[in-house]
Amino acid sequence: MVTPEGPLLGRFVVGAFWSVAGALISRGFLLAASVVCAWFLGKEGFGALGMIQSTTGMLGVLAGLGLGITATKYVSELRRHLWRLARGWSFLARLTERKRERWPGSKHFKRSRE
Repeated sequence: MVTPEGPLLGRFVVGAFWSVAGALISRGFLLAASVVCAWFLGKEGFGALGMIQSTTGMLGVLAGLGLGITATKYVSELRRHLWRLARGWSFLARLTERKRERWPGSKHFKRSRE
């Protein structure tokens, strides 16, 4: 058995095995689902489904184009200011918690379980 503290090659082999196994199982289920959909929809319906899937896939690629690079750029540029954002969210969370305690019906939600 390969443990997390084991040799690097052993961990790599085990990780690669599970990655390939997961990909094969996923593709197998996708194939089975496609066969079932084709059986239910018929030739024309399955063709329309294929066109819709390819179009949405293409639009997804175009929509995501460059988002990873853009996020990396802005995170690296604004890393000095991110603590301010985190403090602001923390303040808002505490403020809403205090407001919730003062709501008229809040005493009914604080019943102890007996």
